[in-house]
Amino acid sequence: MPSQVSICNMALGYLNHAIRIAALDENSNEADQCSLYYEPALRATLRAFPWNFAMRYATLANLGTPISPSWTVMYAVPSDAVAIRAIMPEIPGTPANKYEVAFNGTAKVIMCNVDDATARYTAFVDDPNIYDAQFVTAFAWQLASEMALVLTGSVQMKQMAETQFRNVINSAWVSDGSEGIPDEPIEAEWIRARYDGGREDLA
Repeated sequence: MPSQVSICNMALGYLNHAIRIAALDENSNEADQCSLYYEPALRATLRAFPWNFAMRYATLANLGTPISPSWTVMYAVPSDAVAIRAIMPEIPGTPANKYEVAFNGTAKVIMCNVDDATARYTAFVDDPNIYDAQFVTAFAWQLASEMALVLTGSVQMKQMAETQFRNVINSAWVSDGSEGIPDEPIEAEWIRARYDGGREDLA
């Protein structure tokens, strides 16, 4: 089974870095860098694709009048969400419900035109025991890209890790499609603006 340490050591291996770690809290530069970048890399990998193991559904808490007049209703973002994927219910044969994620003070909210809405979203999952193999590979490459300049000083190594990460995500659209993930263009996570009338990633 994967572990935090094994994922970190995969990332170090992808960078052709000779040193491995035995624990994230050990006294070494490698462990320090892994600890520093582990969670940001995890969140980035979760946001990059609607992984089945991290997919959740939640009935949304109505917060009343939206802060934007463009919408009719405002909801609280689920506390464990890293990316909202859809607002439901959806009507077959019609376009997906549009929505916007914004800040209301310090709180993130969802604004849309759907009453009694449910969100389909990617949750923050920090238990490596439930990660699938493809996610582990993508996560390790993302972690490698985050650490590349510090540990290797090589821009080329960083670019290589970023390319490998994108390749794994591209492959995921094919392999996870058979498990119920709706078809979406890879552009949705890499090129599209932060809000494009139907998806909003959460930092």
